[in-house]
Amino acid sequence: MAVEYRHTASFSLQCEPDPASGSPYHIRKRMNRVEILEEEIYILRTLMEKTAEDEQSFTSEMVVHISSLLDRKINEYMRLDRNKKMLYPELTRD
Repeated sequence: MAVEYRHTASFSLQCEPDPASGSPYHIRKRMNRVEILEEEIYILRTLMEKTAEDEQSFTSEMVVHISSLLDRKINEYMRLDRNKKMLYPELTRD
């Protein structure tokens, strides 16, 4: 599972959008980045839950490490979401 995550993480680094560009291509790249982060968050959360269950501890070194990675991904996701709302308000209309 960790190998799959590393592969996903290295791919996601290649999808950074150019926020200065207003082209639809960059909007699509930003949406793809959000989708990738959502998948990474889901994988890390699932991995953290499974590891905590296997080790029967929420404070084991591995669970804390995975939790830290998960926190970083959630923070990045929240930053992208906030930036998307500021840069592309037409995409956030309900």
